Amino acid sequence: MEIRQLQHFKQVCKDKSLSRAAENLFITQQGLSHSIGKLEHELGVTLFMRTKNGVVPTAAAQSSLADVDDLLSSFEALTVKMQSTAKSAKGIVRVAMTPGATRHFVARLVGEFAELHPQIDIRIHESPDGMIDEMLMSEESDLACTLGPVDIGMFDWTPLITDDVMVMMRRDNPLANRRFVNISELKNEKFIMLPPEFKWHSTILRLCREAGFEPNVAFTTWDFNITFNLIREVGGVGFLHRDLAQSFRTDENALIQLVPGSEVYWEMGLARKKNRKLPYVCEVVMDYIIEAAAELCITKGLDA
Repeated sequence: MEIRQLQHFKQVCKDKSLSRAAENLFITQQGLSHSIGKLEHELGVTLFMRTKNGVVPTAAAQSSLADVDDLLSSFEALTVKMQSTAKSAKGIVRVAMTPGATRHFVARLVGEFAELHPQIDIRIHESPDGMIDEMLMSEESDLACTLGPVDIGMFDWTPLITDDVMVMMRRDNPLANRRFVNISELKNEKFIMLPPEFKWHSTILRLCREAGFEPNVAFTTWDFNITFNLIREVGGVGFLHRDLAQSFRTDENALIQLVPGSEVYWEMGLARKKNRKLPYVCEVVMDYIIEAAAELCITKGLDA
């Protein structure tokens, strides 16, 4: 259970409408429904009854509203106290990020965060995730917003976002009308992949070898626009996570989910070197990224 879910619960109780509450919370209705549904699942109770005129709080919701109000008031008071302390924090924080992480967080870190914490100097280095582990171990970076899997014996790991893996192919590919595709069904395709410096390169190779074949890696690039253009012009398949895939959805291509299974997913998280004591300013940056990721998950309906 998260504070944000309780804030969403309170707003829906007040507005008695998911669409109105979503407007007041500045999130999508899909994101709000996802948040409320997740809260109901965690609590094991139904909080709202859907009607043609909106939603009606159940008896369980009504009886809990006063307690939720008290909890949120205490949280707001604690937030004010902690923010006053955080605003006085001063120092340099070096953050390594994968290209996927910079896409989500850099604008907010150099914009909103810098306004909130003008005395914290964030220095961001974009790098392939396969190289970020070394940057953390050598203490070249204090924190990393990177992709899993990571060695939890070497790093403290906080998961942020989990997403499905999609296979991009041309619309005329015989597999294009499928909902799911197994890696073994791609053995005759040309693979357009991330370079070896990225963990997903070795992950895809391993999945192919476990399926009994060596993939035909025709091209490697970390620019998904190149991947998209190559597939459109000459065919082949590329791999990207579902949220990013939406940017490349056109009538010319198809995006098919790779069959779910252990390890066949995309996960972004925060990593730090285990047993390394970091200054308080690093905690401020971590808390901000975690909060930003939670907002992103709710807005886009991703898994946190």
